[in-house]
Amino acid sequence: ATPSKSSWERFRIVQKEEIKYFEIAEKLTSYKYENVGRSQVVEEGQFSFRGGLLDIWLERYKIPVRLDLIGNKLEGIYLFNPLTQEKVRELKELIIIPFKSLPDLDKVWKKQTNKAYEKIFLSEIKLPRV
Repeated sequence: ATPSKSSWERFRIVQKEEIKYFEIAEKLTSYKYENVGRSQVVEEGQFSFRGGLLDIWLERYKIPVRLDLIGNKLEGIYLFNPLTQEKVRELKELIIIPFKSLPDLDKVWKKQTNKAYEKIFLSEIKLPRV
């Protein structure tokens, strides 16, 4: 897997390509994902490696992604249910971006609504200067 750069950093993984777990683990760590060792991933921002399975819970994904490796060959990429460990949907490729690189939508919304509130309501109130 080859990292590519555009306006923001990302890493693309495609089915059937040759990959090395240690390179991906290093990239995920540099992207601020937490390595939970052989434990199961339980929340966004974590990854683990167990017996040829690399699990990654990407930011804003409702469920984690599993990379199925046989040696250095990527045999499959799929979303899976973290409770049952069953495949939910197969993916042809996966694009990984640094964790917490996307804006916090709640903060963005709050900031925008605060600006709108100030513009509409506070601009009409003339406060005395102190």
